[in-house]
Amino acid sequence: MSFKNIQSGLLSINNHLVRMAVLAEEQVRDAVDALEHKDMALAERVKSQDGIIDDLQKVVEDQAIRLIATQQPVASDLRNLFTTIKIVTDVERIADYGVDIARIALLLKDEDIESCLGQIKNMTQIVCRMLRDSIDAYTSKDDDRAYEVTKWDDEVDQELMNLIKYLYYEDEGMKTNHFKASQLNFVGKYLERIGDHATNICEWTIYIVTGEYVELNV
Repeated sequence: MSFKNIQSGLLSINNHLVRMAVLAEEQVRDAVDALEHKDMALAERVKSQDGIIDDLQKVVEDQAIRLIATQQPVASDLRNLFTTIKIVTDVERIADYGVDIARIALLLKDEDIESCLGQIKNMTQIVCRMLRDSIDAYTSKDDDRAYEVTKWDDEVDQELMNLIKYLYYEDEGMKTNHFKASQLNFVGKYLERIGDHATNICEWTIYIVTGEYVELNV
């Protein structure tokens, strides 16, 4: 085993993972912007960029597996590598939800959704911050910060409940347009799941640091 090779490999993996996370956040923000501004070109661009993140996921997974197979890492590095494969899957799923929201932006291009955009944009801000901070906690191996990030998850859940209540019980126009209400409900649920995946990243970060898996997304 070469300590230098392991550390160089881990650094490369971290760099690719950070790039993935940056692109995933851009996907989500751009998808919501496309929804808000009815920017169909932007929505199509979000869809077309999905393959870039899929390719990065494969690079990270291949690098991690190669290090495990060829460098015989010690227990702590082995835990780091296996966990990184889990985290990269969470990041890829976040990007996928961005694509899902972009598809909804295309479906709702002729619909008036102004009344609930504030809630959707607020959820977007929170979950994107959760993603960014969860990756920061991972790269710095800061379990205290990971715990802090997960505290936002309850706020995301509450925002989703508020959105559902508005769509189905408060807005008369939404109540009579089931298609529009259901699609906006999906947007809220996708954003909530992004928060869940950010929480997963924090759980795996805590596992890397402490060796104990703590389920926080309950």
